[in-house]
Amino acid sequence: MIFPADLLSTVFERRYRKPSSRGSVTRPLEELAIELIGSTDETSGPVLAQDILSGFEEIEDAGKLAFFRHIATEMHIDPVAGIHRGNGAIEYAVRAAADISDIGIA
Repeated sequence: MIFPADLLSTVFERRYRKPSSRGSVTRPLEELAIELIGSTDETSGPVLAQDILSGFEEIEDAGKLAFFRHIATEMHIDPVAGIHRGNGAIEYAVRAAADISDIGIA
């Protein structure tokens, strides 16, 4: 009986926080991007990504260009590996959703 309660608790703990409830992003986007790439924590990754998106909306075009230039030239991210990792995350989410529906929760 504890399993469903633990599962629901975990789901609610991992929900995205709205950026408006935390105020404006004060850290540089480049710093947030570096932290996001190095993050292994399942809960901090989505929060960092949301902070990056919120901060991106607030900056001027020159800042947006500088941010993309930083990602493209200084972070050394392999785009092909990123695509494969993203596809793997999607497959994992689909399997997890199927597992939850199999036990009758969703």
